[in-house]
Amino acid sequence: MHRLLIPGGRLYITVPAYNILWSDEDDYAGHYRRYTRHTLTRALKDAGFHVEYVTYIFAMLPLPIFVLRSLPCRFGLRRGINVEQQRREHRQMRGIIGRLVGLLFETELHVIRRRSQIPFGSSCMAVACT
Repeated sequence: MHRLLIPGGRLYITVPAYNILWSDEDDYAGHYRRYTRHTLTRALKDAGFHVEYVTYIFAMLPLPIFVLRSLPCRFGLRRGINVEQQRREHRQMRGIIGRLVGLLFETELHVIRRRSQIPFGSSCMAVACT
């Protein structure tokens, strides 16, 4: 990607976070690894980028992912994933839960706009330039 960007061009990237959260969902999505802020920063710098901003995102998701995906996958209780299951797990929630989730995501968006750090999350987000 570094070679393809014009000088001063920016890369906006999101990647899955924390190896402990690995599950069959990662296999289904075609992920090869999960990152921390530190390992993502190092990978971008090693590729020749100047890293402007890195944070975690989706702070509410690590515990549910660990309990509902990672642990069952490790113990063989969750056998693969299919398109319908993926749709169910990624659909927009409605009602009070949906509004609460929306508020939490809005809070994260305000933190990101200020370029502050979210201390943990199920994904990492970075902005880097050539």
